[in-house]
Amino acid sequence: MEPVTDQNIFQVLPEDITTKMILPHVEFGDWVNFRNVNRHNHLLSTECPQHFITFIKKVYQVQGQIFPDFTKTSLINSELISKLDPRWMHIRILEINNISLSENHINHLAKFIEKSSFLESLILWNFDEGFALENDGLIRIAQAIAKSRSFRKLDVYDCQFEFSGLEAFTTALHSHPTMEKLSIIRRPRELSLEEMGLYSKFLAHNSVLKSIAICSVDNMTPEHISILAQGLRDNHTLEDLDLGGNNIGPCGVQHIADLMEHSRSLKKIRLSQNNIGNEGMEMVARALEINTSVQELSFSECGIRGGEAIAQVIRVSQTLKYLFFQMDDIGPEGGEVIAEALKDNESLEVLIIPRCDLRTRGVDAIFRALQTNKTLKYLDVSVNAMTGTDEVEAMLTMNTSLETLDLLHCDLGEEGMNAIARGLSANHTLVHLELGGISVPDDWGSRMFEGLKENTTFKYLDLFAIEITEQVASDILVNLLRLSCLEELHMVRSELGPDTREIGRALGENTSIKKLEIAQNNIGSEGVKWIAEALIHNRTLTELSLQSDEIDNNGAQYFTEALESNETIKKIDLRDNDRIDNERIMELLHVNQSE
Repeated sequence: MEPVTDQNIFQVLPEDITTKMILPHVEFGDWVNFRNVNRHNHLLSTECPQHFITFIKKVYQVQGQIFPDFTKTSLINSELISKLDPRWMHIRILEINNISLSENHINHLAKFIEKSSFLESLILWNFDEGFALENDGLIRIAQAIAKSRSFRKLDVYDCQFEFSGLEAFTTALHSHPTMEKLSIIRRPRELSLEEMGLYSKFLAHNSVLKSIAICSVDNMTPEHISILAQGLRDNHTLEDLDLGGNNIGPCGVQHIADLMEHSRSLKKIRLSQNNIGNEGMEMVARALEINTSVQELSFSECGIRGGEAIAQVIRVSQTLKYLFFQMDDIGPEGGEVIAEALKDNESLEVLIIPRCDLRTRGVDAIFRALQTNKTLKYLDVSVNAMTGTDEVEAMLTMNTSLETLDLLHCDLGEEGMNAIARGLSANHTLVHLELGGISVPDDWGSRMFEGLKENTTFKYLDLFAIEITEQVASDILVNLLRLSCLEELHMVRSELGPDTREIGRALGENTSIKKLEIAQNNIGSEGVKWIAEALIHNRTLTELSLQSDEIDNNGAQYFTEALESNETIKKIDLRDNDRIDNERIMELLHVNQSE
């Protein structure tokens, strides 16, 4: 077969397909992305496997016509736009990415937006550096959106609006009955005060929009924020405000704090990369003493030092449920101050503070606080330069609320890892645990089995790139597969190697795992034999990832026999292995997906 490129795709593929559909991603997902297909050598600019053509013919034949069964489509070929059909009921999200569009293409796209009763979201991406969507085209698309009655979300990345184009969009959305979310990200030029006035006017009169993001504007000033806040004061429906990457500083955040004191609708505020510092955080804390609606706050790379300003936010708010910080200089002492605030807090459910240099001292202080805290459900203290821990076992033993714990790249030491296993034996609330980039004791697998063998709540474990030998890795995986509680297990880059006989036996006998990821483990075609054989007996696994595991066509063939009798596996990810061309695997997986 002739190699398929983005130039000849319509000539190579059968006419009955190309005139009625857009090609789906080879991975059976709902995210169609030609860039990913190209990068993984599945379709564009590589040879197109015959089984993929056959698969398309069989999968999308529905009552004599072909319809795509995905929900999100990414287009990087302008000719594909002319194939869009409003009758395609499954296209809910459409991304137009790096395409120079002619007037005819724009008109066809606009008609599709106007007439489709199913399209809910449009993403316009990166129309610069030669990929120009002219201002008139933006106006035409805005007019189409104004006529759509299914539209809910618009994302605009790097598009070159002129004032009239932006005015057309804000006018189109002014009284749109279904539009709920608007994102304007990374404009390639500065935002004038007059343009911010358009946003402000739009927000003052709109009564449907729930979320707006105006991010990464180079010249954002406190005056811009003041104008925006004026419109927001008259808005009573907006719930989510994202001003990330605007460097508004303390003077800019003062306008947001003033807005918070009056708003009764805002629930989420994101101010990452705004250099607000401790002064800005203190303004937010004072506003939270009055505000009773804000539930989520996000601050990343905001120039915050120490923990006092953050602790004040935790102390004063009675409604805050979600707090996110990242890459700020909080330090061990700051971690201790935050921990003190957590002890008596009764509202916060999610605390995410990775890469804040908490070290063992700061993280252990938070663990001690969680021995008495009864509300926190999610804690992420990953990448915080830990070297051991004295408190994780007591926290897991005594805490009764925490459901997710992320300790990725936290070196707990052998005793700390064993303490986790012991703590889990007495814990009945933790569901999700992430560990990785650390060393693990040789007998940790058996310790985890003993700790979890009676557990019925623990469901998810991620062990990314743990530093162990092949034998220890195999022992850990076998012991984890013996558990009856785990439903999702990830062991990526964990040195499993090709000796998988015992792993296969354990997987065949497992009755709980639904998703297993053992990618990048050098399993090879011989090792995959035992994994495939396990699927003959396993009746719970629905997703298996063996990405980048040095598997060739011969190795993939082992799955054919297994899939003849297995009706539960829905997805096998074999990306980034040697070129695999097995039509029968594709067919059998599709049968399972349709049941």
